[in-house]
Formats: sequence, C-alpha cells, structure tokens
Amino acid sequence: MTAAKMKSRILTGPQVRALLDTGECVVFDVMEEQPPSREAARAISGSDFDLEELYPGSGKWRVLGPVWAVRQLFSGEPLWKCPHAPGERRWVRETFAFVWMGEQGKQILGALYETENDDGQGWPGPWTTASAMPRKFSRLTVETASVAAVEHDGKWCWRELLRKVEGD
Repeated sequence: MTAAKMKSRILTGPQVRALLDTGECVVFDVMEEQPPSREAARAISGSDFDLEELYPGSGKWRVLGPVWAVRQLFSGEPLWKCPHAPGERRWVRETFAFVWMGEQGKQILGALYETENDDGQGWPGPWTTASAMPRKFSRLTVETASVAAVEHDGKWCWRELLRKVEGD
C-alpha cells in the first residue's frame, strides 16, 4: 500500500513569517457553502447559534442552538464538511523566485523566498506566485493543530491553527 500524497498549502508572506518566527500561524479559509448569519437566525428564533464538530475527528460540523431556524434559513440539513483535519500535514507554497545559473541562465540552482527579502533590495528579478512553486523548493511543512468554525469579517470561516513541522 502506498502512502497518500501530501497536499500543498499556500501561505501569505505574513503567515510564513509567523511560522518562521514562532513556529505557528492562524489561517482563515472562507467556507464554500456559507451558513446563515447569526443575526438572521436571531431574528427568527430569538437566540444565537454556533457550529460544533459532530464528533471529534469527523470533520463534519453541525449547528449548536436553534437548528430549526438554521434549517429554515439554509434550505436543507445544516451540516458542513471541513476540508482540513487536525494532524493533517501539508507542504507550504510561498512567493519565491527561481535562481538561475549556467549558460544563458538555463539551469535552476534554487529558490529565493520573498519573506527573506522583506526590504525588497537585492533581487532585481520578478517574483513567482506561490501557486507555481514546485514541491522541491518548499522549505516548510505544516501540521494542522486545530480547526474551528468561526465568523470572521462577516463570513463563516474555518479557523486553522498551523504548526511548523520540525526537522523537515
């Protein structure tokens, strides 16, 4: 049996900097299918609701509170699946630049990372978007320490605490 292929995770410069400085960072991913707002549920039922994991490790989240009001607003069974699970490991993609060498710059020597060049000095070439980073140039692996469903900036999000995997 073969091991599952590790997926990647795109992180912004400040998130990478936090990982390098403290060993962890928090990431908010907007849920694809949005639960109704707490205000809308409160208007119907008179009370708030929250989301809780169905059972530990399930990755499925349900309503805690006036389920009937959320069902009415949501038009279906209110159950959400989180795309990330505690313990899941992913390699990090970040903004970088290829460092070339050889005749007419045809051989890739390595990568320069934007977070290591915060002042913008010393690198005249273009930066490459994180989504284009090959696995071999990734310098970080993260593990999901915890996941929670939260309202953030007016939208429901998955709040994910990532920790740097040492020795990678």
